[in-house]
Amino acid sequence: MRALLDEYKDEAAKDFSALLDSWRSKGSVPEEEHRAILARSIARRAGFDEAKVNVDFVVNSLDAYYAFEKHRMQVGAQNRDYNVNKHSNDVWDAELLIYLAVPTLHLLTGDKGFRRVEKSSQANRIHIADAPCLKDPDCATEVIRGIIEAAGPAA
Repeated sequence: MRALLDEYKDEAAKDFSALLDSWRSKGSVPEEEHRAILARSIARRAGFDEAKVNVDFVVNSLDAYYAFEKHRMQVGAQNRDYNVNKHSNDVWDAELLIYLAVPTLHLLTGDKGFRRVEKSSQANRIHIADAPCLKDPDCATEVIRGIIEAAGPAA
């Protein structure tokens, strides 16, 4: 299983590196086109007809994911020394954000890298706690209780 995960991560790093090279040489695309590319690529991965995808619905549903990936692209494109392999776990982090398409789900993590989506409409459902707290049953319980109480009965 570990070998398959590493293989996927390596492939994703190569794809991202090629995308960065293209962005650096040709420049970024307009926001509307960027949103459409993201929505179509997600539709393709899900086996859905790209021509029928509702771009606004997909991007709004995946707002934190979109913000995370957009930030990653901007940082990588602006920094010629950006090491794609050093940031290869970003692909897993981004995948976690897809779950936020379900309005009642929250993400609890010790990874401060998720702060890069603090302007996302879904940022209020991303909770960052110190890793030692999450390893302590009493502290983690209090954090989770706080999230549930703040979310209210709809959560």
